[in-house]
Amino acid sequence: MDIVATVAVVLIIGAFIYAFVRKAPLSLTITIAAITIYALLAATSRFWGDPSWSEGYAQLVLVTGTWKLDVILSFFTTMFVHQNLLHLGFNMAALIFIGAALEDRIGTPAFALVFIVGGLIGSLTFYFIHYGEVVFVLGASGAISAELGAYARLYPREKVTLFFPGMMMPAIPVFWLAIGFILLSSLLIYIIPGIAFEAHIGGVIAGFFMAPAAARLTKKKEGRATINLDKLEPLATTAELKEMLAKMKAEKIPEVREAWVETFLEHARCPRCGKRLWEWMGKAISECGWKLRLR
Repeated sequence: MDIVATVAVVLIIGAFIYAFVRKAPLSLTITIAAITIYALLAATSRFWGDPSWSEGYAQLVLVTGTWKLDVILSFFTTMFVHQNLLHLGFNMAALIFIGAALEDRIGTPAFALVFIVGGLIGSLTFYFIHYGEVVFVLGASGAISAELGAYARLYPREKVTLFFPGMMMPAIPVFWLAIGFILLSSLLIYIIPGIAFEAHIGGVIAGFFMAPAAARLTKKKEGRATINLDKLEPLATTAELKEMLAKMKAEKIPEVREAWVETFLEHARCPRCGKRLWEWMGKAISECGWKLRLR
């Protein structure tokens, strides 16, 4: 693996480590990593600005038609490589629009699992359908499709608004958006060449079926007492926090409900010192030593 590909792999791993250690949104760190890798490949290309002419490009993207040991890593790295600015822009906008909303609800560990496993299944779907052909498959769309599938499974009635330049689109439930996405992708396979719609379909289906299992990652220990949301009432001092608490109480999936607690505490403030709060061993705590038992 050349230096460019090695740096790209370090950037990918670093995005995940930073998100977990610093509790930053993984959807954001992945976006930054993908943009940085695109710039790196474009800058080291023999035809400056075209990432496909960089030596690192061929080592990072997945190529169908062969099965060798060095292909295995590319199933993962290919999710962070994009063909051009349009490809990159659409995928990163979708990641922020769909992925960030889902991560905020189910937490970073569950989001990471859906992104990685869903993306791998999407790539595998395309790989085996086109086995025997020599085709490059790259981009985060399979993983983003998995996030859409998980979103549709966990929050089927939640409405989202699609944005297209010069067009006003009505808000539609996420479940029907996912169904329409699958149907449209199935149709476009036969109409538009060069786009890995098979990976999109594989990803969204994978995300849909693995969503409940991924959401359980937010549960700290089996049999552990659940958080008493009524104890958070005194901390809901703003309209945003009150709305968030109401959503938490309405959530039917315990694992998802508890995943919201971390987000709630990040936005709440200590009643003694006014600084941020976090959960530790079933308590909301602050730097000043203030504590509130939640379980």
